[in-house]
Amino acid sequence: MANEDKKDFNAMLHDNKDMPKFQTITDPESIEKYGGSKMYFAPPIEYDRVMRKIPYGKVITVGEIRDYFAKMSGADFTEPITAGIFVSIAAWASYQRAEDETPYWRTLKANGELNAKYPNGIEAQKEKLEAEGHTIIEKGRKNKRYYVKDYEKYLFDLRERRRSIRGGNIMNIRYAEMKDIAAIAAVEAECFPPAEAATEKDFVERVRYYRKHFWLMHDGEKLIAFMDGFVTDEPDLTDEMYENAAMHNENGAWQMIFGVNTLPEYRRHGYAGTLLRCAIDDAKQQGRKGLVLTCKERLIPYYAKFGFKDEGVSDKSTHGNVVWHQMRLVF
Repeated sequence: MANEDKKDFNAMLHDNKDMPKFQTITDPESIEKYGGSKMYFAPPIEYDRVMRKIPYGKVITVGEIRDYFAKMSGADFTEPITAGIFVSIAAWASYQRAEDETPYWRTLKANGELNAKYPNGIEAQKEKLEAEGHTIIEKGRKNKRYYVKDYEKYLFDLRERRRSIRGGNIMNIRYAEMKDIAAIAAVEAECFPPAEAATEKDFVERVRYYRKHFWLMHDGEKLIAFMDGFVTDEPDLTDEMYENAAMHNENGAWQMIFGVNTLPEYRRHGYAGTLLRCAIDDAKQQGRKGLVLTCKERLIPYYAKFGFKDEGVSDKSTHGNVVWHQMRLVF
């Protein structure tokens, strides 16, 4: 970028430029190159949000971020030119801020290459990466380029969220597959009375229609908690939604949450909150308006901690003959 000192990169960072959006490409060569015709555009702020996730000692490439956005949005690929531009905008916006730093130096180009367009160039990025334990190697004679050595060993996996809790155990979080149905139904039965619990048959339909809107947490091979709900343009959660998985609309505005389930012996360790943050994060990445759930009155303070607002007693859900409060989180 040129004339960086004359630009307000934080204003540019928050200019969504009518994104997120999709575009269908028709050029056969491009379709073959990118593996499909559905192209996704993520706004600058979403690149910044992902770049902030990369922890000390880890790195990510722009290509990995593009792949992540494509998978999260249901596209075949993420547009590459804006990706490079927006990563640089996020870097310069952080540099211009007095606080609230984004660790942009951990985001690399293809093959682990350092980015000369970052603030103060290669040397500044090299210094920051070396301070975090990375080795920088030089390639080329005339056109010298710099790379993180063995960068693949330090790649941060955006899709595999993990949290180390309880005796150092790693709790793995992933989306649902058909092989998970029995375990999901068993956890549901442990968490809800029969009048409120979904059945194994219900979960077969739900996983068939929206398996990537299930968040499963495992302790080793054991399913200990899960959360699920489909996506819709309907603003309110209704009883029909629990019963009809075919109402799912992958391009919908609202992520519904049908259930938050944790086995009794694993409660009070923050697992449900971890899953809820995953759902919130995914909904943001996918460009939703927000999330909607219903809960009993005693749980209103719990969900309020995550930004949900109580909208009062629902007149559209009496699921299980229970009084439910509808709560909404708007981005």
